[in-house]
Formats: sequence, structure tokens, C-alpha cells
Amino acid sequence: MMRGLNRVQPCCFCGQLDCNGILCSLNHAQSMFNAVKSHQIPTAPAPKPPLLQVGIKVEDLVGWRIWGLTLTGMLKSYARLNVWLPGEIMGGVPGDYDSKGVWAFRERGPAETKLHANPAHVLGRVKLWGQVVEHQDGFRAQFARIVALDAVNLPGQYPWNLETERALAWLRKTYGVPGEE
Repeated sequence: MMRGLNRVQPCCFCGQLDCNGILCSLNHAQSMFNAVKSHQIPTAPAPKPPLLQVGIKVEDLVGWRIWGLTLTGMLKSYARLNVWLPGEIMGGVPGDYDSKGVWAFRERGPAETKLHANPAHVLGRVKLWGQVVEHQDGFRAQFARIVALDAVNLPGQYPWNLETERALAWLRKTYGVPGEE
């Protein structure tokens, strides 16, 4: 066993065996100070710039349609047996070349012509959304909700008749929608 032999340890800062340690430790302390100094305390990220506006505005798609009247005064689809309950969203899945989905005319004129040809029917507007197929006269949509009831054609009554006005007022109140603006 050898006594009194000093083993040389590498410098803990630079790893060299012949380092005097003191100078190296001062250099190391300076480099550590500079490293800490260069890292600033994190701050909140800068706000992101606003998104580019491309000028396209998507608005509600509103179409005109007519409904028949049930014996209880509820609205029913013109060509199907579906009853439109107050506040209910109607739905269907329109395809490109079928008759499915919720139908609506693009303009009031064709819907009004159909109304006058069919007693016990109501003219109104629906908001359409979801998948929508566009046709020459209007639309077929995946979803629709009644947004206004505008006219009613009661059998044997004129549009300005008191019975017609009362029926239309009752329908508007029942369905919670306004009439013509």
C-alpha cells in the first residue's frame, strides 16, 4: 500500500489535470453569469396579428314554402305526412338527384302561386342550413326551422277576411314567429 501519494484530480470546471483551479473557477463563474444574464425572464407572448378577412360573409339562407293545415291547426308538409310542431327543427338528407330534404322556394312568387291553388294552406319562410342542394326554383336542405308565417288560404275565405286574420294570428302565436315585415 502506498502512502503519501497525492492523486491528481481533474478540475471540476474544465476537466484538465494541470489546471490551477482558481483561475478556472473564476472563468467558469463569469461564463455562468453571462449565461444566466443572457436568458431573460419569460414574459407573456406577443399578441397574434388579426386573421386576414377575405370579404366573404355567410348569411342565413331563407326560403319560402307552404304547409297544409291539420284538423288541429298544426302545420304539415305539403307533399308528406310530416307535422311541423312549434319550435321543432325539421330535417332530411338531400342528395344530388333525389327528392329528399326540406324543400323551399327561392322567391315568394312561386310559393304564393301554390298557396292560392291550395285551400287550407299556409305561406311562410324557413331558415335552411346544413347540406343544401340548390335547384332552379329553390332549395332542399338538411335542416329547416320556421322563421315567419305570412299568409293563410282558408277555404271559402278572402285573405282580408277576419277569420283569415285570426287564423294567421293564432298560427303565429302558436309557432312563436312573426309575419310579414
